[in-house]
Amino acid sequence: MKILKSTFFRPRKCQYGNFELSPDKGWEILQSFIDFESGLLVVSTIKSKEDRLKSGVQPETKQYLINLQSLQILFSDDYKEYFDYGLNESYSPDGKLRLISQRIHDKQRNNDFFLLKSSMIQRWER
Repeated sequence: MKILKSTFFRPRKCQYGNFELSPDKGWEILQSFIDFESGLLVVSTIKSKEDRLKSGVQPETKQYLINLQSLQILFSDDYKEYFDYGLNESYSPDGKLRLISQRIHDKQRNNDFFLLKSSMIQRWER
């Protein structure tokens, strides 16, 4: 993935600013959006249609996080500055359900996902 910045002689424009996103050869942009929590631009790419038809398996995807202030693609080590990767525990308003969640980074696919575990809380009343 490359970020092509706008110049005086070559103006570029996308919905997120004065630049263009250029995926690697053989890849296409699947989706892009601004992450609410961090304010980063999230760009997901997918193997081009020709490559997907050849393999017959689940298409390969990659995800990039871009700092819109500096127009830099962030590395996974930089994500800790923007996201909480600690264990989070929350309870339902009635106190009967506990949810444990954690944001996990998959280095192989370069994307984040949430690991969720819920459990019922039983209280014995006499």
